[in-house]
Amino acid sequence: MARRPEISQLLGEIKSAAWDKATVELQELQEFATSVGFVGKLEAHDVPHYTGRWYKKKHAIDFRKFAQYLEVNNVMKGMFELTERLYGVTIDEAPANSSQIWDPTIRFYRLRRNSTTIAHAYFDLFSRPGQKQAGAWHKPMRVRSALLGSVPLSGIVMNKRRVGTGPVLMFPREVVTLFHEWGHALQAMMTTQKEGMAAGSNNVEWDAIEFPSQFMQDFALNDPWTWERIARHHSTGAVMPPELKHSYDTATRARMGLSVLLRVYSARLDLQIHERDWASVEDLSAFQTKLYSEATMAPDAPGRCPVCGFRHIFAGAYAAGYYSYRWAEVLSSDAFGAFQEVGLSNATAVRTVGQRFAATVLADGGGVHPRE
Repeated sequence: MARRPEISQLLGEIKSAAWDKATVELQELQEFATSVGFVGKLEAHDVPHYTGRWYKKKHAIDFRKFAQYLEVNNVMKGMFELTERLYGVTIDEAPANSSQIWDPTIRFYRLRRNSTTIAHAYFDLFSRPGQKQAGAWHKPMRVRSALLGSVPLSGIVMNKRRVGTGPVLMFPREVVTLFHEWGHALQAMMTTQKEGMAAGSNNVEWDAIEFPSQFMQDFALNDPWTWERIARHHSTGAVMPPELKHSYDTATRARMGLSVLLRVYSARLDLQIHERDWASVEDLSAFQTKLYSEATMAPDAPGRCPVCGFRHIFAGAYAAGYYSYRWAEVLSSDAFGAFQEVGLSNATAVRTVGQRFAATVLADGGGVHPRE
């Protein structure tokens, strides 16, 4: 994993880069709050409330308009075409007998290279209340193993709600989630490690776990070639109008400065909680109040303790590792930047860089340290 000084340096650089933008955003938010009747200077606990009100007024987006262009089958088709474009593999729906399918909505695919099947994947995308856990995730159901002679089998699970019997339309955030989980699956399916304990994401350093998944998110939102294929009207086939896509991009990037500062705050707080011996709850409360005030650029209310609601540090593997989200974002942005440098419309160059990514990040898995 990253060394502590490197983490501090990264978080400091992110904070510095976001500070000026956050300063302007807070001033704009203060003016907006005053215009709707707020009296006085905004405090930290006021910022989320008035940010929400500001967002609704300035970026009142009807996401149902976007969904008309994001039909699930077409989104998956475009996602597979992107995968084939990047890595030179083919993906097609494979036959599966009834004993292998636990619900009629489940789809089964095979991934092939040079006509040889190298992996399989289940897509279980729709909610089944009372039968299925909420959320979205990738599940490595079988790993590559030379000893056992097994090829990878992945499960991509979501909880998209079906309405009626018509086409299933997705919201942009659901498309991002699908690409995210597919990124995890590709690392599991395209590994060349022969030992199962190092295949796919097994044995991968925790702050590199989200690298392949966030990398695929970049293509979902920022690659015109991909967007042109996944964003087509479900009945006419027309590509989503550029102005509609622009409105989404503008809305999602609004208030980004303050948002980034809050993420840095969370990462710093998580690390400090696990690094220091706290003499009392009061000392911890005072410290987190200071950090939070810096992050929101506004004074915090006395006695508040948001650390008690910071679920990542109490369960799972993110304790002292919450910074890994930011670390993986830098890795994925750097990787996506390599494609931008050669030109996202240059199919030959995209394939060359894609195969380099596949031969390292995806193929090596936990068999090679991420630094290498």
